[in-house]
Amino acid sequence: MEKIYIMENEMMELYLTKEELSALPVERYTKITEVVDSRETAEEAIKYLSRFKMIGFDTETRPSFKKGVLHQVSLIQLATEEKTFLFILNLDVKTPKCLLV
Repeated sequence: MEKIYIMENEMMELYLTKEELSALPVERYTKITEVVDSRETAEEAIKYLSRFKMIGFDTETRPSFKKGVLHQVSLIQLATEEKTFLFILNLDVKTPKCLLV
């Protein structure tokens, strides 16, 4: 049986067969998602996120297919249980100071 690679971290690797993957329930993403693309929306998002003791964090960077070539982070995702904020960094707008702290 062909196995589909799902994830890997220091603790485990997870593989599922196509049949096992097909048997999993379909989930819908129901969080509120806000795109943060200006200084004003960044400040509002940081004010909201500052109320929480813990938030989720992820980044996205353009892939590089040449050794030694690195690209800057283009998107930061910060999330609570109810809301996800997508901070777009590669626009022609200066990065808001509230993100640099």
